[in-house]
Amino acid sequence: MTIDDYKLTTTQISGTVFDADAPGYGVVRRTDDASRLLLGPDAPVWSDARVLEWGPDRYRTRFRACWDVSALHVRFDARDDSPWHTMTGRDDHIWEEEVVELFVDADGTGHNYAELEISPANVVCDLRVDAPWPALRSLTAWDWDGLTSIVVPFQDGGGTVV
Repeated sequence: MTIDDYKLTTTQISGTVFDADAPGYGVVRRTDDASRLLLGPDAPVWSDARVLEWGPDRYRTRFRACWDVSALHVRFDARDDSPWHTMTGRDDHIWEEEVVELFVDADGTGHNYAELEISPANVVCDLRVDAPWPALRSLTAWDWDGLTSIVVPFQDGGGTVV
């Protein structure tokens, strides 16, 4: 199998997600479908999730998220006609390569936040960042409890997920 267009889909993060009264609550919808089936790219819940898009068509990225009582579920559909990676180990510095990134900053301060990066080969780097660059202090030994991720290649070579 060659690396072609990839869809990074559904990262599941267990634990407390956020309170229903938290800022931004309207952006990420709650779902009552706490099923592991959410990890499937064709799960019906994704059609109801709000879509955020960015980038030119050739490199279009679409992001969706939902949450339930046990987890935050996120999905990236990231287009790239020649994705690449060289790093293969958990917590390698994959942010130096092609990745999708998720930052969870519960306080909104830019300090003491969780960062998740996933490469086209499903290599994961999860870390806690105490202070951002240029005085970076982070802990890559920290692992996001219950994290599950999958990377699924696009099958159509175009813009539609089959």
